[in-house]
Amino acid sequence: MNTHKTSTKNTRNKPQYKFLMLLSIIYITVFLATIPYTYKVVRLGHLTMAANVYIFPLTYILGDVVTEVYGYKISRNLLWCSIVSELLFGAIMTVISYTPSYGLHNHQQAYDFILRPDFYAVIGGTLGILSGDFLNIYILSKLKVIYRGKWFLFRSVFSSALGELLTLLISGAIVFFHFLNVQEFFAFIFSMFIFQLIYIGIGAVPAYILSGILKKAEDVDIYDVGIEYNPFKFTAD
Repeated sequence: MNTHKTSTKNTRNKPQYKFLMLLSIIYITVFLATIPYTYKVVRLGHLTMAANVYIFPLTYILGDVVTEVYGYKISRNLLWCSIVSELLFGAIMTVISYTPSYGLHNHQQAYDFILRPDFYAVIGGTLGILSGDFLNIYILSKLKVIYRGKWFLFRSVFSSALGELLTLLISGAIVFFHFLNVQEFFAFIFSMFIFQLIYIGIGAVPAYILSGILKKAEDVDIYDVGIEYNPFKFTAD
């Protein structure tokens, strides 16, 4: 396996990854699937949560795999693609929701109520990526260099937990705080954090296995040494 460091130099022979496109498609699909369920509230035992909690942690698990195998820069590009996809998704849904409905049945207004993207949800989701998701891949990338590629399970759970917490506090404050009181808000956030912490703890195991498979299949194992970690930069390499 070619274990190498990322470089700031431009190379003519850029690697052609076989599975990166598929991972990116799955990542963005999962991310967009969380948006319509932002305001659907579910209860699991004593935990009251938004329904998208069942799938949103997958974005962290997949993000960890991409960062571990392909490096921070590619993972950063994927996050920016997700932001653009979310904004486009919101714009398309908004435009279509305002088109006139034909009264073929009595549930036309339900489409507007459920599918019309809420301003708070779009802004909250975008800021959530810019905060928690970038924090996650940054910490995972840094710790990989520090621990020389070892302790993936710890690195994945630790970085994802911090990223999830920051995302919940920022996105949750924007999305839910305007109709929940302080006590309800923090109880809601606590429930979602506990559930997602268990989720990513379990998900770290298949993420570890998948990372190992991809490293061998792609013949790559990126260590982000000497790179620029500016989250507001999109690179073509």
